[in-house]
Amino acid sequence: MTSGCWESEAASARRRRERDAAVAVEVLRTQCKTCGAGDGEQCRTKKGWVAEQPHVSRQREAEATVNARLGYLDPNRVAVLDA
Repeated sequence: MTSGCWESEAASARRRRERDAAVAVEVLRTQCKTCGAGDGEQCRTKKGWVAEQPHVSRQREAEATVNARLGYLDPNRVAVLDA
């Protein structure tokens, strides 16, 4: 057991929800390098339909930005601008 790092399950779940919500907002702020979706736009498929999920590169970049902002350490670091 690590000293000083204990967190209840409810607090941990709340932090995960808050992070996930922040990532969802950040995804829409991040330019997609795969389909070119801009600020506030959802990703598009190759046929032009709205994608159900953002492209992986856009999702990962948004996660890295939020993690840097919240102070989380990520072993798979991505360059983050203006974090």
